Amino acid sequence: MKKLKTIKKLLFASLFLFASSVYGAVIDFEELSYRQSVAYDLYEDQGIILDSSTEWKIFNSPGRRKTLLNKTRFGGDLAASFTRMMSSVKIVLGDWVRDKDKALLEAYDSNGELLASDFGKNKRGFFSLSVSAMNIASFRVFTKGAVVYDKIAFKHQAYVAPAPVAEPPVLALILLGVLGLAATRRRQLLGR
Repeated sequence: MKKLKTIKKLLFASLFLFASSVYGAVIDFEELSYRQSVAYDLYEDQGIILDSSTEWKIFNSPGRRKTLLNKTRFGGDLAASFTRMMSSVKIVLGDWVRDKDKALLEAYDSNGELLASDFGKNKRGFFSLSVSAMNIASFRVFTKGAVVYDKIAFKHQAYVAPAPVAEPPVLALILLGVLGLAATRRRQLLGR
């Protein structure tokens, strides 16, 4: 009974450590004021830095939610990097007009190598793109059509090392012990 309680405590502790290693954020731009310019490093404390070569502003028409908009034209490609490695990125984008919007989300590692991509399109409304891979350092969204960005979500799943595997000498000692027990049991049965 005591062993069972100890095993339960160990399992609970390992699950707690695994769950607490998740880091992430959802940026929905709702805290910003109407038509406010967005600095590229505004969300650095949440783990993301927007491409500094693009100027962004908040777009908010009556009855609609706030979205991120390229200052020079409606829509536009989006590039960003993370302050630490991430394992997934999800972006919600689109518009309220009946046109065909298309977008491609690409995730890159710290060397600029493509890790994963997702493509999506819509006829009206918003759609989402998401990618998952280990060690995402940055992402880029290529768009065709007049889109705005509604949400950017990302998370980091810390690497959890697998349980150590017993080495061959240890396994050999265990096998010798089992064989010794079997031989002793056999002698007892034959000696009667």
